[in-house]
Amino acid sequence: MNNLNIFNAYYEIKAIERKIDLLLTLRATTEGIKPNKLKEILVDGGFRENDVILNAIIKKDKYTESLQMLYKEKNAYEKYILEEIDRLKLIYPQTAIVYFRDYEKLKWNDIAKRMNYSEKQVRRYYSNYKEKSLEN
Repeated sequence: MNNLNIFNAYYEIKAIERKIDLLLTLRATTEGIKPNKLKEILVDGGFRENDVILNAIIKKDKYTESLQMLYKEKNAYEKYILEEIDRLKLIYPQTAIVYFRDYEKLKWNDIAKRMNYSEKQVRRYYSNYKEKSLEN
């Protein structure tokens, strides 16, 4: 956790997503429940009346607790990234811009809107950051 930054948090989220996909697939094969339906129930946390049987099956499932923990962990990392980006916008805007461009794959005009900069400023910050990282 000492070396946590938005880039490491992004990779943690991707690793968690792979684990979630694996558990959803394993869960789907054992009970025949479609992964999308299971994911909807686990993420939303709500069960409709017609899902009573499905609810009973899922509550007894060995994967459910692991999936719920993974979703909570993913949400925590996502929250961290959002809060850190807000902080970085003010202190180190180039880091936030690099994250948006290289990790979130946003277009220049979308990054400019999020940062409240012109597209030209965003490109300049990005290229300056990349030049400095090549020097190191």
